[in-house]
Amino acid sequence: MIKRGTKARAVSCVGGLFVQYKVEFWYWELLEMVRKLLLASSIPMLIHSSATQITVALFTLLFFLSAFLWGSPYRSSVPNYLQAYIQLTLFCTLYYGQQSASCIADPSRCSSVMPSLLVCMQVSILLFPVATLVYRRVMFKRTKIA
Repeated sequence: MIKRGTKARAVSCVGGLFVQYKVEFWYWELLEMVRKLLLASSIPMLIHSSATQITVALFTLLFFLSAFLWGSPYRSSVPNYLQAYIQLTLFCTLYYGQQSASCIADPSRCSSVMPSLLVCMQVSILLFPVATLVYRRVMFKRTKIA
């Protein structure tokens, strides 16, 4: 159980960086930094085989996606949905990268649909905030009329 006033003390101690998270997930930004450090520098520096790098990155993304879905650390549901979608898109992109490496050896295994799907997923990440704003505006007008 969280004591009353804990949120105000947490914000005053660690600043506005952690204010978007629920109080019990104050450490989530640190986990995000660990995820980014692993994906961007640690895995490429420690593992020299590109196939192994992609496999380890896929398991890293899967672990952090599972932890994120378990916790839903953001106070609002919209950032939770967006972050889950972004991590799923990263996973799909890396998975396609691993599969496309096998397409070099056997071109008949390649799919022409997957690159288009990945582009749509990447673009939809940019459109998600706009769609959220439009949805909220429509819902606000609807509640105002009723």
